[in-house]
Amino acid sequence: MTEQSSLSEFLSDAPSAPYYCGFKASDVGQYFYKIRNDSVQPRNFLGADNEDEIEAILAEREGHSLHEIIDGNEPLCPIIDFDLLVEALNAITPKLSSGQAKNLLCHAFRDICLEIFPEWDKETMSIAESSDKKKISLHVLTFGMRLPNITKVSAFTELVRKKLLAGLQKKGIIDNIANIGSFKSFSLRMLGTPKYDKKIDKHVRIKKLFVQKMDLSLTL
Repeated sequence: MTEQSSLSEFLSDAPSAPYYCGFKASDVGQYFYKIRNDSVQPRNFLGADNEDEIEAILAEREGHSLHEIIDGNEPLCPIIDFDLLVEALNAITPKLSSGQAKNLLCHAFRDICLEIFPEWDKETMSIAESSDKKKISLHVLTFGMRLPNITKVSAFTELVRKKLLAGLQKKGIIDNIANIGSFKSFSLRMLGTPKYDKKIDKHVRIKKLFVQKMDLSLTL
Protein backbone atom coordinates (compact mmCIF):
# COMPACT_ATOMS: atom_id res chain seq x y z
CA MET A 1 0.00 0.00 0.00
CA THR A 2 1.43 3.40 -0.98
CA GLU A 3 1.77 6.32 1.42
CA GLN A 4 -0.73 8.34 -0.62
CA SER A 5 -3.34 5.53 -0.67
CA SER A 6 -2.95 5.11 3.10
CA LEU A 7 -3.56 8.82 3.58
CA SER A 8 -6.57 8.60 1.24
CA GLU A 9 -8.10 5.84 3.36
CA PHE A 10 -7.41 7.79 6.54
CA LEU A 11 -9.09 10.88 5.15
CA SER A 12 -12.07 8.90 3.90
CA ASP A 13 -12.57 7.34 7.36
CA ALA A 14 -12.16 10.66 9.18
CA PRO A 15 -15.18 12.77 10.19
CA SER A 16 -16.38 15.02 7.39
CA ALA A 17 -14.57 18.38 7.54
CA PRO A 18 -16.29 21.65 6.52
CA TYR A 19 -13.73 22.06 3.75
CA TYR A 20 -12.08 19.94 1.06
CA CYS A 21 -8.66 18.25 1.19
CA GLY A 22 -6.85 16.96 -1.92
CA PHE A 23 -3.39 15.95 -3.11
CA LYS A 24 -2.97 18.38 -6.04
CA ALA A 25 -3.59 22.09 -6.50
CA SER A 26 -6.03 21.23 -9.29
CA ASP A 27 -8.15 19.30 -6.76
CA VAL A 28 -9.15 22.58 -5.09
CA GLY A 29 -9.40 24.69 -8.24
CA GLN A 30 -13.14 25.30 -7.86
CA TYR A 31 -12.83 26.77 -4.35
CA PHE A 32 -12.58 30.49 -3.61
CA TYR A 33 -9.66 29.97 -1.20
CA LYS A 34 -6.92 27.50 -2.09
CA ILE A 35 -4.44 26.59 0.65
CA ARG A 36 -1.22 24.54 0.53
CA ASN A 37 -0.12 22.63 3.64
CA ASP A 38 3.67 22.26 3.74
CA SER A 39 3.77 20.44 7.08
CA VAL A 40 2.68 17.01 5.87
CA GLN A 41 4.04 14.52 3.36
CA PRO A 42 2.78 14.08 0.78
CA ARG A 43 1.87 17.77 0.71
CA ASN A 44 -1.89 18.35 0.56
CA PHE A 45 -4.15 21.14 -0.62
CA LEU A 46 -7.20 22.53 1.15
CA GLY A 47 -10.19 24.25 -0.42
CA ALA A 48 -12.58 26.65 1.34
CA ASP A 49 -15.29 29.11 0.30
CA ASN A 50 -16.02 31.13 3.44
CA GLU A 51 -14.75 32.38 6.80
CA ASP A 52 -16.07 29.41 8.80
CA GLU A 53 -14.17 26.97 6.60
CA ILE A 54 -10.98 29.04 6.89
CA GLU A 55 -11.32 29.10 10.68
CA ALA A 56 -11.83 25.32 10.71
CA ILE A 57 -8.62 24.82 8.72
CA LEU A 58 -6.64 27.07 11.06
CA ALA A 59 -8.04 25.36 14.16
CA GLU A 60 -7.53 21.79 12.95
CA ARG A 61 -4.06 22.47 11.57
CA GLU A 62 -2.68 24.72 14.27
CA GLY A 63 1.11 24.92 14.03
CA HIS A 64 1.15 23.86 10.37
CA SER A 65 2.83 25.93 7.66
CA LEU A 66 -0.10 27.06 5.50
CA HIS A 67 0.09 29.15 2.32
CA GLU A 68 -2.80 30.63 0.36
CA ILE A 69 -2.44 30.10 -3.40
CA ILE A 70 -3.26 33.31 -5.28
CA ASP A 71 -4.50 33.44 -8.89
CA GLY A 72 -2.66 36.32 -10.57
CA ASN A 73 -5.36 36.74 -13.21
CA GLU A 74 -8.02 37.73 -10.68
CA PRO A 75 -8.52 41.06 -8.83
CA LEU A 76 -5.89 41.33 -6.08
CA CYS A 77 -5.29 43.38 -2.95
CA PRO A 78 -2.22 45.62 -3.30
CA ILE A 79 0.61 44.07 -1.29
CA ILE A 80 4.26 44.81 -0.58
CA ASP A 81 6.64 42.01 0.43
CA PHE A 82 9.55 43.73 2.21
CA ASP A 83 12.71 41.94 3.41
CA LEU A 84 15.75 43.85 4.71
CA LEU A 85 18.64 42.17 6.49
CA VAL A 86 19.78 43.99 9.64
CA GLU A 87 23.34 44.18 8.30
CA ALA A 88 22.03 45.81 5.09
CA LEU A 89 19.98 48.27 7.16
CA ASN A 90 23.09 49.25 9.14
CA ALA A 91 24.95 49.99 5.89
CA ILE A 92 22.34 52.46 4.58
CA THR A 93 23.24 56.15 4.50
CA PRO A 94 21.74 58.18 6.09
CA LYS A 95 21.46 55.84 9.08
CA LEU A 96 18.01 54.43 9.76
CA SER A 97 16.59 52.55 12.72
CA SER A 98 14.39 49.51 12.18
CA GLY A 99 11.35 51.56 13.19
CA GLN A 100 12.21 54.35 10.75
CA ALA A 101 12.58 51.91 7.86
CA LYS A 102 9.19 50.36 8.66
CA ASN A 103 7.55 53.79 8.90
CA LEU A 104 9.00 54.92 5.57
CA LEU A 105 7.62 51.83 3.86
CA CYS A 106 4.16 52.17 5.43
CA HIS A 107 3.95 55.88 4.62
CA ALA A 108 4.94 55.21 1.01
CA PHE A 109 2.29 52.50 0.76
CA ARG A 110 -0.35 54.81 2.25
CA ASP A 111 0.56 57.70 -0.05
CA ILE A 112 0.36 55.59 -3.22
CA CYS A 113 -3.00 54.13 -2.17
CA LEU A 114 -4.37 57.67 -1.76
CA GLU A 115 -2.85 58.85 -5.03
CA ILE A 116 -4.51 56.15 -7.12
CA PHE A 117 -7.74 55.94 -5.09
CA PRO A 118 -8.47 59.13 -3.08
CA GLU A 119 -11.49 57.49 -1.39
CA TRP A 120 -9.29 54.73 0.05
CA ASP A 121 -9.81 54.10 3.77
CA LYS A 122 -6.46 54.00 5.58
CA GLU A 123 -8.09 51.91 8.33
CA THR A 124 -8.09 48.97 5.90
CA MET A 125 -4.28 48.90 5.82
CA SER A 126 -2.69 45.87 7.50
CA ILE A 127 0.88 44.90 8.33
CA ALA A 128 2.16 41.40 9.08
CA GLU A 129 5.65 40.82 10.45
CA SER A 130 7.86 37.75 10.73
CA SER A 131 9.69 37.00 13.99
CA ASP A 132 13.04 36.58 12.20
CA LYS A 133 15.53 38.65 14.22
CA LYS A 134 18.08 38.75 11.38
CA LYS A 135 15.93 40.94 9.15
CA ILE A 136 12.91 43.19 8.83
CA SER A 137 10.30 41.06 7.10
CA LEU A 138 6.93 42.68 6.42
CA HIS A 139 3.81 42.17 4.34
CA VAL A 140 2.03 45.51 3.95
CA LEU A 141 -1.36 45.38 2.28
CA THR A 142 -4.90 46.72 2.20
CA PHE A 143 -8.23 44.98 1.86
CA GLY A 144 -9.86 48.36 1.13
CA MET A 145 -9.38 48.10 -2.62
CA ARG A 146 -8.43 45.60 -5.30
CA LEU A 147 -6.41 45.98 -8.48
CA PRO A 148 -7.56 44.23 -11.68
CA ASN A 149 -4.69 41.73 -12.00
CA ILE A 150 -1.08 40.95 -11.13
CA THR A 151 0.23 43.38 -13.78
CA LYS A 152 -1.42 46.29 -11.94
CA VAL A 153 -0.08 45.00 -8.62
CA SER A 154 3.39 45.01 -10.17
CA ALA A 155 2.98 48.64 -11.22
CA PHE A 156 1.73 49.52 -7.72
CA THR A 157 4.81 47.87 -6.21
CA GLU A 158 7.14 49.96 -8.37
CA LEU A 159 5.34 53.18 -7.40
CA VAL A 160 5.86 52.37 -3.72
CA ARG A 161 9.51 51.47 -4.32
CA LYS A 162 10.19 54.83 -5.97
CA LYS A 163 8.77 56.64 -2.92
CA LEU A 164 11.45 55.16 -0.66
CA LEU A 165 14.95 56.39 0.11
CA ALA A 166 17.55 55.20 -2.42
CA GLY A 167 19.02 52.78 0.12
CA LEU A 168 15.65 51.02 0.46
CA GLN A 169 15.11 50.71 -3.30
CA LYS A 170 17.87 48.17 -3.86
CA LYS A 171 17.13 44.86 -5.54
CA GLY A 172 15.84 42.16 -3.23
CA ILE A 173 14.43 44.45 -0.53
CA ILE A 174 10.98 44.74 -2.07
CA ASP A 175 10.00 41.51 -3.77
CA ASN A 176 7.69 42.18 -6.70
CA ILE A 177 5.14 39.36 -6.62
CA ALA A 178 4.64 39.73 -10.36
CA ASN A 179 8.09 38.24 -10.98
CA ILE A 180 6.76 34.70 -11.10
CA GLY A 181 8.20 33.60 -14.44
CA SER A 182 5.85 31.60 -16.64
CA PHE A 183 3.50 30.80 -13.73
CA LYS A 184 0.28 32.75 -13.19
CA SER A 185 -0.10 32.06 -9.48
CA PHE A 186 1.92 32.55 -6.32
CA SER A 187 1.44 31.87 -2.62
CA LEU A 188 1.58 33.79 0.65
CA ARG A 189 1.99 32.35 4.13
CA MET A 190 -1.15 32.74 6.21
CA LEU A 191 -1.14 34.87 9.33
CA GLY A 192 -0.44 33.02 12.55
CA THR A 193 1.29 30.10 10.84
CA PRO A 194 5.01 29.26 10.96
CA LYS A 195 7.47 28.73 8.14
CA TYR A 196 8.71 25.16 7.67
CA ASP A 197 12.52 25.07 7.37
CA LYS A 198 13.50 21.90 5.50
CA LYS A 199 17.19 22.27 6.44
CA ILE A 200 16.54 21.86 10.15
CA ASP A 201 13.19 20.05 9.88
CA LYS A 202 11.50 22.56 12.16
CA HIS A 203 8.76 25.18 12.06
CA VAL A 204 10.11 28.68 12.63
CA ARG A 205 9.16 32.36 12.47
CA ILE A 206 5.40 32.73 12.83
CA LYS A 207 3.87 35.45 10.65
CA LYS A 208 1.98 37.82 12.97
CA LEU A 209 -0.38 40.69 12.32
CA PHE A 210 0.40 43.81 14.34
CA VAL A 211 -1.72 46.51 12.66
CA GLN A 212 -5.42 46.05 11.96
CA LYS A 213 -7.39 42.81 11.84
CA MET A 214 -7.55 41.21 8.41
CA ASP A 215 -10.74 39.71 7.04
CA LEU A 216 -10.65 35.89 7.04
CA SER A 217 -7.26 35.94 8.83
CA LEU A 218 -5.41 35.76 5.48
CA THR A 219 -2.35 37.67 4.36
CA LEU A 220 -4.11 38.61 1.14
